[in-house]
Amino acid sequence: MGKGEIPRYWPILYILSQLTKLEIYRRLQYLIYIAHRQGLSATYDFILSNGNLVSPQIKLDLEFMEKKGLIKAIFHNIWVFEITRRGNSYAQRTFKLVPKRQQRIMSKVLSESKDMSYSKMFEKLTEELSVKAEDLNYKLSNISLDMQVLKYSLKSSLPSHNLLLLIGSLDYVKDAAKRIKSTDNVKKEIPFILSEYIKKLEAVVSLTGKNPEALGNMDLSYIAEDFELLQKVCLEAGMLSQLQEKHDFTIFEEI
Repeated sequence: MGKGEIPRYWPILYILSQLTKLEIYRRLQYLIYIAHRQGLSATYDFILSNGNLVSPQIKLDLEFMEKKGLIKAIFHNIWVFEITRRGNSYAQRTFKLVPKRQQRIMSKVLSESKDMSYSKMFEKLTEELSVKAEDLNYKLSNISLDMQVLKYSLKSSLPSHNLLLLIGSLDYVKDAAKRIKSTDNVKKEIPFILSEYIKKLEAVVSLTGKNPEALGNMDLSYIAEDFELLQKVCLEAGMLSQLQEKHDFTIFEEI
């Protein structure tokens, strides 16, 4: 990391500098996730695993911070994280670079969860992750309109692989949403994963300004990887099968 750059793990530093120590690893994940929901600039990606919210990047950053002597990680039946003197010194220098609004978001999240038990946190998190079928369909209808603009602005030009990826994966998500609506027993992580994927599609469309030429020049490998994961989750849940070949969207060429 270059001099003057804000490290990705600054929210972890902020939490530990305010609390001195933190018990339960999942509490840390929860705090950062809620901060994201309240406007914290994106630093970590979260996935649902066995009903728990997980960010592999947080785990990697904790290991890195411990190696650098910024924190101590002690295991006594549960993980306990403490900031070191060196970590505190580094944190104060770092916070001078972090926008005040971002720090206020972290401060608000810590204040609201100060006296909250972990079980209460988990209960609130479950509510946060609850994505209703009607909410999912509303998001789908909005992104579908944007996709139509992209499709028909092509005119006579050939569609790019990126456009085929977006349209093809959107159709897949629509089918999955229909299954959710008609099925009683659906794992709660599936609507959440679909909803998060739609958000990423919306972000891509927003960046292109609905211009198919701009879309064709973008690196959407991360979208393709997320789509592969989404298909695997739906396949394991017995909802939908994966496409025959990796990134094979030839079935969507006639648009």
